[in-house]
Amino acid sequence: PVTVDLENQNIVKRSGKNITVSRLTNTQNKVYISSEAKIKPKQQQELDRNITSVLDMLKVKDKSIQPMVAILSDYEMANNAVASYNPIQNVLYVRQSLLDYNKLPILQEQLACADDKHSTILHEYIHWLDAEKYRTKNGGFNSPDDYSKYINELRAKCKVKLDNAGIDEYNVLGISEYASDEYKYGKYDETYTEYRVKKFLGE
Repeated sequence: PVTVDLENQNIVKRSGKNITVSRLTNTQNKVYISSEAKIKPKQQQELDRNITSVLDMLKVKDKSIQPMVAILSDYEMANNAVASYNPIQNVLYVRQSLLDYNKLPILQEQLACADDKHSTILHEYIHWLDAEKYRTKNGGFNSPDDYSKYINELRAKCKVKLDNAGIDEYNVLGISEYASDEYKYGKYDETYTEYRVKKFLGE
């Protein structure tokens, strides 16, 4: 059943609002849920399994370092994202509708491997892994300047990796629509993350 541990709560910040989330008791991974979000037992189980699969894909041996996953209602997500990762808070946000697996291909239609249930979760965990490498080296995000430094360095590195992989403005659409859109805006971290999703999921 979907039950929460009210003794184990955290406050996360989304779109300027503080949201209290409680730990789901029947998951192996660090999954929390807001009181506004509603999920079914099967969805809880599937998400938990998908997270474990993604951590295995990424060869994360120490699963205790994984980020907190916060399931929010569509209203609390406050934008069109089905999921997002915040490196400063080290929280991975999931919109509850992402757990309706019948709607998944539509929700993921602009993303790499849209029909694969791991696509969005894998994308966000790759962002987490990039941030984790920065945290390990620099001791975390202690000021707004840290994030700016991190994202600028990461985008520069990702651009080099995309160039080396032969990805440019003419063929980037072959990865995904989202990868192409972000490439135009110079968000090479997003494009390279989509490229890696495609590599991991074997398309």
